[in-house]
Amino acid sequence: MREDLVSVIIPVFNTEDYVDSCLESVVSQTYRNIEIIVVNDGSTDGSLKVLRKWESMDCRIRVIDKINQGVSAARNTAIDEANGIYIMFLDSDDWLRNDAIDCMLRVIKEEDSDIVICGICQIWENRTRNCKVLDSGEKTIDTEKMGNFFLNDSIAYSSVNKLYKKSSIDFQRFPYIRICEDAVFNRKVFRNARKVALISDCLYMNRQRSNSATKQRIDNALIDEHFRAIIEMRKIIFETWEGQEWEMSPKILLFELTMAVLLNGKIDNLIYLTKQPDFYRMYRQLKLDSFFANCKKMVIYILLKLRCFTICMELARSYQRGVSG
Repeated sequence: MREDLVSVIIPVFNTEDYVDSCLESVVSQTYRNIEIIVVNDGSTDGSLKVLRKWESMDCRIRVIDKINQGVSAARNTAIDEANGIYIMFLDSDDWLRNDAIDCMLRVIKEEDSDIVICGICQIWENRTRNCKVLDSGEKTIDTEKMGNFFLNDSIAYSSVNKLYKKSSIDFQRFPYIRICEDAVFNRKVFRNARKVALISDCLYMNRQRSNSATKQRIDNALIDEHFRAIIEMRKIIFETWEGQEWEMSPKILLFELTMAVLLNGKIDNLIYLTKQPDFYRMYRQLKLDSFFANCKKMVIYILLKLRCFTICMELARSYQRGVSG
């Protein structure tokens, strides 16, 4: 009996130095029945040449060359072209453990789930960090607990450490925003999922680069993009379960943005942020996971309301030093 086809979707933009190791990890997977859809998103380096080389070497690889429209457009193009029963996404500077697809496919079938999520190993030049999914061992979460999962586990937002049934994605597509497109997409897909399986093993290797899309310089334009993402997230309505609200996750995004702007140290950006519609109300309503964190949040809130911006930025830097220490 023929095994189920898995579509691996890889958007590429100017990652000539990394895409070789990415594709090597995919073609070397122990699970063989895959199609690899690589979308060259208008790269200006030698990425396309590398992709054409791989396309000629392995018949499972299909390269789509298009003008630059961003990662969302690249992924959406590939979703429309995908033939697999299952879909997974991979960034072109990352790579997979050689049995990643095998492991994820086995669990998604055993648990009869719509999505399976694995841990991520974040890799810097001189250190690594394992980001596991909740507790150790394989578990599942059903519809009633998905809201809490999104609140408490940051890697739930990512699209790259997951295997999706294509039927669970259905007509959902990535929004055309520069930041947090994964979070918006996953809120849509998770809302319609029956059950999600979890694998504690870190099967996805995430290269941490200082010049990657997630390390963009903070300016007013990026603040605007975050608020576009927050607006999109708030459009996706969920029920309230176990005292937690799905509505909380865009507020967490707002808090993380606020901390990033505070640490950035530019008062003009901070003033611009606090003038965004609904900023103070959303920030005040945010509930964090510890008494200390909520106290810190309220101190920052009061200082911002009093326009003590310099003191507020120093407090944020002090907290950051305490965390890193």
